[in-house]
Formats: sequence, structure tokens, C-alpha cells
Amino acid sequence: MFENLQYLFAIPIMLILLGFLFLRSRSMRRTRIQALTGSHDNPAAWSSLSPTRSRIKGLLITMGLTLTLIALARPQWGFDWRESSHKRHDLLFILDISRSMSVADIHPNRLERAKLIIRQLADQVPEADIGLLVFAKTQFLQCPATRDRTAFFQTLSQQEPSLLRQGSRIGDALVAASEIIRKNRETKMLLVSDGEDFSTGLESTLRFLRTEGLMVHTLCMGTTKGGLIPADPGEESTSPYFRDREDKPVYASANPSGMRNIAQFLNGEHWHMQSEGFNPEIMVPHLQATRSLDLEDIESMRIPIEVYQGPLLIAWLFLCVELAIGNRRIDPAQTEP
Repeated sequence: MFENLQYLFAIPIMLILLGFLFLRSRSMRRTRIQALTGSHDNPAAWSSLSPTRSRIKGLLITMGLTLTLIALARPQWGFDWRESSHKRHDLLFILDISRSMSVADIHPNRLERAKLIIRQLADQVPEADIGLLVFAKTQFLQCPATRDRTAFFQTLSQQEPSLLRQGSRIGDALVAASEIIRKNRETKMLLVSDGEDFSTGLESTLRFLRTEGLMVHTLCMGTTKGGLIPADPGEESTSPYFRDREDKPVYASANPSGMRNIAQFLNGEHWHMQSEGFNPEIMVPHLQATRSLDLEDIESMRIPIEVYQGPLLIAWLFLCVELAIGNRRIDPAQTEP
């Protein structure tokens, strides 16, 4: 088994190149001898060179370079088992992407600022497997719990209000979140929304989720003063703002009291992002793992044993021997043609 197979593919190319260089060198040597003696096959000109030594030197160079490429391919033989202990847990972000999250009462708007905060929190809790559930009138698990921060951040950056049917239903989103929790795994949840909710029976839903032992923290985005909802860029409109059926601009205010009630019902903490002075780091301790380390956190990892040292050592010895060997005869005077 090899870690970097591409270096093995370079061996035939190297052999062809060495063969070409050998023939080119021999041709150039014959040309120089012919220029000096008038004949490229003059025995006296070749008498000081040892063909056997030249072949041995060429073979040593070829074997040394071949073994070097094999070492670069990182050959592996067998496996070693190692145990690592981590207090890993799941961190699920429940993000509201309804149209009201486009209001620009905080810079640049509620949704973009929420994305920025989620990125910061994900970086601050590196031991967590992070997931993303987005919702408006419907909900969708955009990213299951993963350790791949790059994939998560890419998915997060693509979330826009136009992706789902509009109208926030927080209760349905929380029920969907409770159904995707991995068993026997501690899960932290953060609901990120402006608090606007059109679901029916939210209080009864919260009571049910509390009996299930669900804990949800909440982060309210936006100010109670609110602002006008921008028009959808994909819709043709003469107004820069979204309008209702009576052709009036729609105003959306944040609902921090509703978000606080959700957190209180589900034994979580509540925060309100309404100014530039908000520091997301105050949320980090509540999103970290709280239970003690147990056997489920001890992971056995199969680590391949690398044996590149052997080929590399032999290659080094071959090249050193090649440098020590000359290509001339030991005593040219004793070797009469």
C-alpha cells in the first residue's frame, strides 16, 4: 500500500529519461573523440574507460533514483491502533431564512450577520460536529452534523430567503430538529431567528419538546424598532421593498420576548443581537460539551505503518557508492587492446 501513488507513475518516465540521457551522453562523447582523433571508434581513446564500471555506475544511479521515488510514494506495511479521547458532541444551528431576516436594522442585515456569528461560533467550538437546519414556512436539513468545517461554511454561505417557501414556523422547525438528534450523543441547539412566527400551537409544541428533554438556546436577530423588508431580487417590482396584498410596504420588528420564552421553556439561554457591541463569545461556554468523558468518546484509529525509511536508506547507499566508483580502468597501461 502506498500513500502517494503518483510518484510510482513517475518511475517509467524517469527510466525513459535516464535512457535518453545515457544515449545522448554516449553520442556526445563519440562526437568529441571523432573531432580529436578523426575516428569515433579509436581504441586508444576508449582504452582508459571501463565499460563495466560505467554500467555499474549507471545501474546504481537508476536504482538509487527509483528507490527514492518509491520512498516518496510512502510505502505502508501493516497497521497500528491508537486511541484518542475527545469530548465530542453535536452542535445544531437552526437558522431562520425567512424574508424578514433580510431587514437591514443591523449591519449588513439580519441573515448575513447571523451567518457571520454562526461561523465565529463554529470556530470557537472546534470539538463539536456541526450541522445546519434552515427553515421558513418549511424546514430542511442542509448539513448533517459533520467535522468538515469547509463543507459546513460553504453550505452556510449559500443560504438565502428565496430557497424556501416564506413564513416563519418556529415550532415545526424545532420538531424537525428534535427528530434528527443522534441517539447517545450530547446535542446542543441554537435557534437563530428574529422571532417572527406564524406557526399554530407553538406553546403546546414547546411543552411537548420539554417533556422530551430538548434543550434549545436562542439568539434573536434585529431590533424591536425593525425595518422594511427588501423586495426579492428575483421578483420584478417597482419598489425596493416587499409589499403586501394591499400594496403597502411590509414592516418587520424583532421579537426578543418570544425568543426568550422559547429558551425558558426549553431550559436554554437567550441572547439578543441588536447592536455592534454584541460579543458572540459569551455564547461559547453554553455550546460546549457539558457531560464528562466516557467510553463513547474514546475512538480507536487504525494508523498505517510507514516503511519509507528502508528504500530511502538503500537509495542513499547506492548513490554514495556510485560517487565512490570511478569510470576509468584501474591501470590502463596493463590493458592492451
